[in-house]
Amino acid sequence: MYRAILTALAVAILAALQPALSSSARAGGLASFYGNDFAGRPTANGETFNPGALTAASLSLPFGTIVRVTNRRNGRSVDVRINDRGPYVGGRVIDLSLAAASAIGMINSGVASVDIEVIGSRGGTQVASLARRHHRAAVEVAARSTRHHHAAIQVASARASSRQIALGMSHHRRGHGQTQLASVKLRHHHTRTTIATGDQTNAEGFTADGADSNSDTSN
Repeated sequence: MYRAILTALAVAILAALQPALSSSARAGGLASFYGNDFAGRPTANGETFNPGALTAASLSLPFGTIVRVTNRRNGRSVDVRINDRGPYVGGRVIDLSLAAASAIGMINSGVASVDIEVIGSRGGTQVASLARRHHRAAVEVAARSTRHHHAAIQVASARASSRQIALGMSHHRRGHGQTQLASVKLRHHHTRTTIATGDQTNAEGFTADGADSNSDTSN
């Protein structure tokens, strides 16, 4: 994600520093080409050189610029995208890929006098693409954070439920214990009541017996 941000910033800075070109900008000079010997090598903008692609190297045009190259000798034209730097041979203004050179018929001659016309740019498209990738990465990070948040809530809810169940069981055991204690106290009270009632009955019987004995003696 951070690499995408840095890349987007670098492209934007380079675009701002390089001179603006109008759609009517024209130039001319000698064109050369480079082909299979450079296949697979990195270009100056970080791509991999493909001899079969319609690309070109320029020392001054910004990366992503689309130019129309016309062979002055035969009038054949090709549209190419600037993705490399060069040529480094004096007097040459553009280095075409093998496919682009073939399109304007300059393979046999090796070099050709050409007209170059700027017709557009893909620099903005590249920056927009990087911005879209950065946005998608940010959305994915936000989605992962949301999922983690939901998971944390579920864990917290499960823990709270466990605590509630444990607390309910504790209250149930405590209530059951209190009920048992009350039952024991009730039985103990009942026993004491029964004992007290028996004692009272015995005492009354003894008194009655004593009274009867005195009565018989007096007679």
